[in-house]
Amino acid sequence: MGKRLFSFGQRLRPLGLWGVVVLGLTAGLVAYNAGIGVRWWSASRQVALLAPQVRQGMVVPPINSQGKEQSLAQRERQWDDTRRPFMLSTAEEIVGRIVEASQEAGIRLTAITLGDPQSKAVEGVRYQVQPVSLGVQGDEESLLAFLAILGERLPTSGAFTLSLADLAQSPSAQVQLQVYLSPQPVSAKGGQ
Repeated sequence: MGKRLFSFGQRLRPLGLWGVVVLGLTAGLVAYNAGIGVRWWSASRQVALLAPQVRQGMVVPPINSQGKEQSLAQRERQWDDTRRPFMLSTAEEIVGRIVEASQEAGIRLTAITLGDPQSKAVEGVRYQVQPVSLGVQGDEESLLAFLAILGERLPTSGAFTLSLADLAQSPSAQVQLQVYLSPQPVSAKGGQ
């Protein structure tokens, strides 16, 4: 072992002091990055193992500083808080929230049409989607305020079409919404 070390030292002699420093720093950086890579690989394996549970809504609770798991009641409350915005049960509730938003924004609703509910899967969750078509009239500021208030009243909705007309005299808009309801996890086989 001593001869090998002496031989290694003899090979480094032509590099000089700076060459040895650079070689040492390079070896240190390679070792550091290898350690980071191992930690990343370990974390990615843990994430991959938890992904199916997250999709099914069965998330392993975080451990607090005393090392105790959250109580079942806390986890159920978190799940209920997550699902609550989706829990509009009737078309009347949807229309009621739209009417409230229009009154608060000071615009006039000229039409509300509810389409046939559809089923749609998004990132491992199946929703019932209620299409809604709206006709509204009011000034530009009121129309923008209406859309903002509507986003607060129906947080699980999204406008996928917005058409503005006659902005100079009597501004109006046609809004096509999709309201997402009743989230349910989708199994890996594609069923419910």
